[in-house]
Amino acid sequence: MKNYIPILSILVFLFSCQSQKNIAGNYTYKTECAGNADDGQFLLKAWGKGVNKKEALEDAHKNALKDVLFSGVFTGDAACARNAILTEVNAIEKHKAFFEKFFERNGDYKDFIIERKNGVNPKYDKKKSRFGVVYGTILIFKQTELDNYLTKKGVKKSSND
Repeated sequence: MKNYIPILSILVFLFSCQSQKNIAGNYTYKTECAGNADDGQFLLKAWGKGVNKKEALEDAHKNALKDVLFSGVFTGDAACARNAILTEVNAIEKHKAFFEKFFERNGDYKDFIIERKNGVNPKYDKKKSRFGVVYGTILIFKQTELDNYLTKKGVKKSSND
């Protein structure tokens, strides 16, 4: 019995010394500005989580728009840092019905953000996650068009007001 204790202790020690796995499941990735495009557009690097690639990329599109609308984008390329488009306090609660419809599966949000394609296929960054997959992608955000749309729908006050 005395011989088993040192051997068992050594085995426990050896198996507990494994390197930590890099898991992105609980980490929140911030949307970054990746550069200016033309005609009121700019590039964003956005991240999304999902059970598969398609769901994660759709989540990335929504996350990018939510950041631009409500919190602004300040990481990444400093030349294209943006304040939040909607500066009204509690805008998401005040216009809850509008945003629920805007961000639904085939909602209007898709008209204002598209994937940037380098050649035939866009490039994606993939991270490991405990609960699915995490993908990052470069998106083209159409700010001028979104500003006009939000003003027309009465969500954003006109700059003339």
